[in-house]
Amino acid sequence: MPNRLAACIITLTTLHASAADPAQDWLLDAWTQANDGSQLENVRVEWLTQHVELPTADELQRLRRVTKNRPEHPERARLETYERRLANGPDSSHVTVWLGSRGTFRRNIDENETTFADIVVVPGSAWSLSPRQLTVINSTTSGFPKGHNYAPWEQTLRGTIGGFSTGALSIRMPGVPLQLDTFTREGDRWVGVFNSTSHPVALRIEGTWNDDAHVGRPLTATVARCDLAPEETGRRWEFTDWRPGIATIPEMCWQQSEFAPDGQLIKVESLLSIDEITNTELSRVIERPSDHTDAVRGPLAYSAVHTFSGTGAPSVVQVRDGEGNTLAVIPEEDFPANRNRRLLRVSSVVAVAGCAMVVAGFWLRKRQLTS
Repeated sequence: MPNRLAACIITLTTLHASAADPAQDWLLDAWTQANDGSQLENVRVEWLTQHVELPTADELQRLRRVTKNRPEHPERARLETYERRLANGPDSSHVTVWLGSRGTFRRNIDENETTFADIVVVPGSAWSLSPRQLTVINSTTSGFPKGHNYAPWEQTLRGTIGGFSTGALSIRMPGVPLQLDTFTREGDRWVGVFNSTSHPVALRIEGTWNDDAHVGRPLTATVARCDLAPEETGRRWEFTDWRPGIATIPEMCWQQSEFAPDGQLIKVESLLSIDEITNTELSRVIERPSDHTDAVRGPLAYSAVHTFSGTGAPSVVQVRDGEGNTLAVIPEEDFPANRNRRLLRVSSVVAVAGCAMVVAGFWLRKRQLTS
C-alpha cells in the first residue's frame, strides 16, 4: 500500500508540474477547438487525393495466382486496382468542396476531364449529378432513400479539411472520447498521449513548439493502442508543408499522408486552395441545376432525372433526349419489368439505378468533428 500511495503522489506531482508548460496548455486548448470546427464554415476548399497503396511482391503474386481465370473471385477488383497503379501510377481524384454551416455542403469529384460525381446536401433535401444523370431527393425529413445516403459525406469531408486546418489534432476515434493522459516536452518537440477511460485505445500525437509565438504544430498522430483491433496499432498520419491559410486559420498543413501499420504509404492529400466565400456564393453553387445548366459545371447533357418525392410515392426516372425533351417517365416500381425492354429501347445510355454513394471504411480511419 505505501508503494502504491507513493506512486500516486509522484504521478500527481508530475502532472501538476507539467500543467505549467505553455505547450501543454496550448495543446489542450487546440484539441478542444479542433473538435469545434466552427472555422470550417463558408469556405471553398480544393485538394488532390492520391491513393498509392501497393502490395508486396509476394502478395501481388498470390493475388495473381488465386484470381487467374476467375473473374468472379472476391479479390479480383483489388488485384485490378493494384495492376492499374503499377502501370499508371496512383489513382488520383480532384476534390472541390463548398462548406456552409453544418448540414450544408457541395462536394465535386473529378476523376478525369469527362468523369465527375457531385453531391449537394442542404437541410431538408439533396441532389447529385453525374455526366449522365441528375438525382433529386425532394425531402430528407424522413431520411435518405436507400442507396442514396449522402449525409455521411459531410463527416468525411470535414475530417479531411480538418486535417489541413488542425493537422494531427484532426484524428479522432469516432464514438470514443479521448483525454490527454501524459505530456512530455524536450526543447521544441512535444508528445501527448490521449487515452480513453471507456475503451482500450490510445492515440499518440507529436509536434513542435514555437516558444516565441507560443503556438505549436501537431505533426503526427499514431494509433498507440487498440485492443479491439490490434492490427491497427501503428497506423500513422503525417501533416507537413505548413503554410499560411485564411483569416480564421492563419497557418495550415498543405499535405497530409496516411501510413499503414507496417509503414507503407496508403494515401496522400494535397491542398490546392482554400478561400472564404459569401452566403451568396454558397447559395449559387448549391442551387439545383435547371434547363440543363449548373452553376459550377455549366451546360449539361444528362439523359435521365431520377426523382425521389420524399412523400412515400415511388421514385421515377425521367428519360430525356439530347435536347432535353422528355421521352419517358418510368416509376421505380416498373424498373424490373422495363429495364431491358422499355427503358433501354428509349435510351441505351441511361443508368436506371443511378449512382449509389457508398461511404465505408474501418472506424479508426475516419476523422470526426463532433457536433
